[in-house]
Parts: sequence; structure tokens; C-alpha cells
Amino acid sequence: RLSRPRLDCTRKRRRQHSVSPPPIFLSFLLCLISYHGRHSCHGFGLVGPPSSSHRHIISPVSSSSRTDISHIRLFSTSASQAERNVDPSLNIKCRHLSTCSGCSVPTEESVIEVSAIDSAIRYFRTPSLRRTKKRDEDAERGIFEASPEENLFPIVLPTPVSGWRTQAKLAACPRPRVDPWSPAPPGCAFGLYRAGSHDVIPIPDCSVHHPSIERAVRYITEATGKCRIEAYDPEFRKGALRYVQLRVERRTGRVCATAVFHAPPNSPVAKAAGSRLTKTLVAMAAEDEKYEDGDAFWHSVWIHNNEGTGNAIFGRGEHRWSRLYGSEYLREYVAGTEDMRRENRNDDAGRDTKEGQQSRRPPLLYFTPSAFIQANAEGFDKICLAVSEAIPPGSAVTELYAGVGTIGLTALTYHGMRENNKSLKWLRCSDENPANERCFELSVRTLPPSISGRAPYSPPHRQSKKNVPRRRQKNSPPSHRRGPRPSSSSAVTYRTLSASDALYAGECLGSDVLVIDPPRKGLDEAVLAQICKPFDPKQPPTEGGDGAGTEIVAWKTNLCNDATTLVYVSCGFDALAKDTTKILSSNAGWSVESATGFVLFPGSNHVETLVVFRRKGRKKNKDAAGNKPPKKGRFGKRSDHNGGNRGERRERY
Repeated sequence: RLSRPRLDCTRKRRRQHSVSPPPIFLSFLLCLISYHGRHSCHGFGLVGPPSSSHRHIISPVSSSSRTDISHIRLFSTSASQAERNVDPSLNIKCRHLSTCSGCSVPTEESVIEVSAIDSAIRYFRTPSLRRTKKRDEDAERGIFEASPEENLFPIVLPTPVSGWRTQAKLAACPRPRVDPWSPAPPGCAFGLYRAGSHDVIPIPDCSVHHPSIERAVRYITEATGKCRIEAYDPEFRKGALRYVQLRVERRTGRVCATAVFHAPPNSPVAKAAGSRLTKTLVAMAAEDEKYEDGDAFWHSVWIHNNEGTGNAIFGRGEHRWSRLYGSEYLREYVAGTEDMRRENRNDDAGRDTKEGQQSRRPPLLYFTPSAFIQANAEGFDKICLAVSEAIPPGSAVTELYAGVGTIGLTALTYHGMRENNKSLKWLRCSDENPANERCFELSVRTLPPSISGRAPYSPPHRQSKKNVPRRRQKNSPPSHRRGPRPSSSSAVTYRTLSASDALYAGECLGSDVLVIDPPRKGLDEAVLAQICKPFDPKQPPTEGGDGAGTEIVAWKTNLCNDATTLVYVSCGFDALAKDTTKILSSNAGWSVESATGFVLFPGSNHVETLVVFRRKGRKKNKDAAGNKPPKKGRFGKRSDHNGGNRGERRERY
């Protein structure tokens, strides 16, 4: 009874000192939450999406239509939750979405509603980046501020959301038991790691895999059981098979399989297991009703030995690779050559000469299992065509991080096939992988002589083994390495160098266009430093790509001085944003002309970005010193102030 008034006073004091939220604040908070619920992709947040509530998406086209990226149909979808599932073609329907780490998009969301695309849209629509160059060459001002309504970052969906993956790297694991009391069946199952662990989840009947990959996985699963090949266990260091790489040759639909064993190079145990596996795979494909023999399904079978314990699938060095079956190279058509393929099938005239045969055959790209190739090859063809359109006709092009030269050779073919366009002046490609140079040279041989600038290739005459000395037989190089190497003055060349070494070797001197496709980490520091250097009008121009006539001094020479177009193809947006900010903040004069996002891997939180930079370069009517050439009179010599030549006037009088 005595403490009750004290409690009442305490409660009264608390009510006096407590501050209740005013009604106007509650109403503002509710309005803010409802606004973000309608316009945001991930609910309420402090930093919202772009001001526009619609997102521009370019839909895929069929193979019968034109592959030009400018003719793909453009439509827009609302980002609201109510209208997100209007188009069912943008949703992935797969039973492994809840457990597989390959796809990060839920079933109810479309493939474009990911955080990577939202971050790219917010970045490229900031006022500092919303600048583009005018296409009119006669305009005095070359830069203008884009309007807010202009679509500065369109999203391109180049392929359907299912069946697009033509390359798969799967981890091996023991086959699951039928019941807890029965022993595990022999053989291996294949899948992906669970997120944040080393537990492999089998993914049979994956919806994003090419049908040929699914059939190959079933064959390999049964073949490992018949051959008693166990999966490698990193915890107990037991087993043999670690990974399997499967690549589909789209031209024929055949599969190139590579089995990665945990063994040292040239291991006889791994080679014996690979031989048993190869024979079983070929026999199983021959027994199938859809294929007459094993050659109709398997392109080639390889083994790769990697005794490392890290997360790297392949080890460095060609001595780790062994081909057990099939041909060495996968061959794919160059993007944009559908007319040549159709003409090659329907017209057989003019094939009696080597020039006519090589000019009518569609050009091919060569790949080995160790060479890099995109998992979505059809979607990357659209990116190569977009890069080809951004390159002006008649330009001198240098490509760094080239791989086997897919982008550069596509641009060379694209401009060489056009009737009204000028072909490229020259093409210089470079990459640090030594196996890529052989693929590049084989691809150039398939180009018409009018495009490559080389004479038609004729294979060397092979001598019989009886007439060749024994030392020549033992150390003779492969057939594709025979013959003289192309000279440095050729229009199309390749050098096995890293990006920074290629720049300091003078590969970019004299080039008008610089194409870069770096790895996920972004550009090297040396490459980024040269791109950010300002244009030096006093540096003499270089006509060739080998740096002839110019003394290269690292701190003085601008190795990218003549480049006026920079094409950046990025697979990592974080690195792209960092490099773009440094390029635009420098005094090199670069400005963003266009930026396009490609959903190259539908279902993953990833966006492939294509950014085109432009800047003003050296004017054609000025020399290296910046002086204008003297005016010419009627007789082709320097004229006086009254017109005509002084000496000619004296002779006339």
C-alpha cells in the first residue's frame, strides 16, 4: 500500500519524458515504404533504383533472323512485383534452383531482376557518366549532356534462358545410395558445389545445359560405374576423378570431354583409367539408337592430370594434357557469316581453284580444351557483333587479352564482308597463353585472301618416313607448325605476350581502336596507366603496329597515343566501375559513348558489360608538330599571296 503511489509516480514520470512519434512522421514512413515496395526490386532500402520505373530489355532473336545487334527487338518490362512475371520466357524453370549454387535467381523472379544489373544501371546513369559523343562529324561541339529520358544502359538478353550453356565444368562425387543400409553404387555423380562448402550436389536434367551436355553426363555416369572409377575425396585423399569439362561444338552438336584426374603429369595409372573410360564411352554412344557410331556424338576425349590440392581445376603446362580419342581442335563458325554458310550449301560453282574454294567457305574459329571459350557461345557472338559495329571501317585495331582472337577475327570478317565498308587496316592480337597462337593461325587460314591479306594456304608436302632421318622423325614439329611464320608486316598477326608486355612491345602504336577483354580482376596497372595518359600531339604518328620509327621510353612515350576508340568488354562489373572511374577522371580526354549490359548467363547474379569510349585524336590535316601543310597552287607547288607559282609566273612573262 505504501509502494503503490511510488509506482504511479514512476509511471507518470516515464510518460512525461517519453517522446511519441508524431503522426506526420508515421505517414511519411508509410509512404516511403509503399513507394519502395512498388518500384524497388529488393524491397525497402535507403539507396533506391533509378528514377525510371521501366527497364529496357532486348529480347533474343531466332537463328533465321539477322544477327546484327541493332535489329534485335526492344521491349520494356516494369520492375514492379505485380508485372514482373508477365513474360514467362524470362523465368528459369528448374528443379535444382533451391539447392544449386549455379543459379541465384528464385523461381518467381526473372533473370534480369538481379543486384548486379541494378548496380550497373545506377552507375551508368549518374550525371558524371551520362555523356556521349555526337555522331555528326561536322558539329563543332563533340560532347553534349544526355537527356534523362535517353536509354543509356539497355539490357540485352541474347539467348533463351534455357539450354544456353555449351560448356560445363562439373565436380565428381560418389553416387548416392539407394537406401541407408545398402552400399554406395560404383562410379561417380557430377554436379556443383554447395555454396560455401565442398559438398557436391548432383544436378541431373539441368534446364540451362545444352541437351548434348545432359546426354554426355548420363554416359559418363554409367561409364565410371562400369570401369570402377572412384571420385576423389579431398578429406581422405582417396579416389582418382576430380572434375569433368564438357564442351559442345555447335557446328556439329558433338561433345569434347575432358576428365581431370588427381595424378602427376604423364601418370600411367591415370592414362590407363582414361583409356578404359574412353572405350566405354565410345561403345555406349555406338549402342545408342540415335547415333550410328561413337564419332557421331563424341568429338574428342582428353585427360588432364592435376595433383594440386587447391580450387584450380586445371594446372599450367601443356604436358598435363593427353588426347585419347578424336581430333585436336573444336571448330566454330565466325559470327555473322550466315550468308556464307547458306551460299556454301546451295552453290557449288567456282570451286575448281584454291582461291574460289577458300573465298566461298565460311571462316572458322579453332579451340583446344585448354583455350578459353565462353560458356554461352551463342550469346558471346552477339557481343562480338556489337564490338564490330563500334569499330569504324578502315581502322587499325589492336586487341589485348585476345584469347584465340575471337573478337578481333569477328570484326575483321564483319568489315571485310560488307560491300560499302572498308576492311580493317591491320589487326594485332596478343595473349599470354602459348596454345592460343596455334588456334589463331589456323583460324586465319580459313579467312578469304581478300580479308586476311594472305595468300591461300596450301599444306606442305609430307615426306615418307623412309626418306626422313631418324632425328627428324623424333623431333619434327606437328603439321600445323610447319612452314614459315607470318612476317611482322602482315595485316593480321598474333604475339604470345601479356597485355602489359604487348603494350611496351609497341603493339598499340599506330592503332586507331584498342579492344580489351580483361579477366574478372580488371585491367593491369600498366595498361590502365597508359590508357589514362593524355594525348600528345607532338609525338610522331606510327603507321605500323610494331613501333618502327618510334623510340619507346616508358615514362615519356604514350603507347596508346593514336587510339581514338576504346572498346571495353568486362565480365566483372566491380572492376569495370573502378577502371571506368579512373579513365574518365584522367585528363586523357575519354568519354563514354555507349554502355550495354548483356545477360550472358541467365539465372546468375552477373552482367557482361560492353562500354565504348571515344576521344578526339590527331587531325588529318596537321602533322606531328601541329602545323598545317602549305596550300598548293594550280601547278602543285607552294603559291604566293596572289595565287599561282612565282617561278611559273616568271617563265610565263
